[in-house]
Amino acid sequence: MLKEHVFSKIEAGNIEAALAYIAEHALSDNHQIRFEAAELYYELGHIREARTIVEELRSLYPDEGSLAILSAEMMIDEDQEDEAIELLLEVGA
Repeated sequence: MLKEHVFSKIEAGNIEAALAYIAEHALSDNHQIRFEAAELYYELGHIREARTIVEELRSLYPDEGSLAILSAEMMIDEDQEDEAIELLLEVGA
């Protein structure tokens, strides 16, 4: 639902409102909603914001594969392929 709401705002030309909506949900006590906010930030190219959320969640859930995968994707986008591979190998161990 978060994703649909954000993209409907973007399609209507309300980019700032969409980003504000993501930011609001990034502070949620619900960790799943925070993860969805991180995914949206990443999809929209706001890697710094996405990384902040993902790293906070990884500290709480160090063995969660979806967090490691998203973190690795961001590392690859930032030309940190070796670090991404190490991260994925750690999770798989």
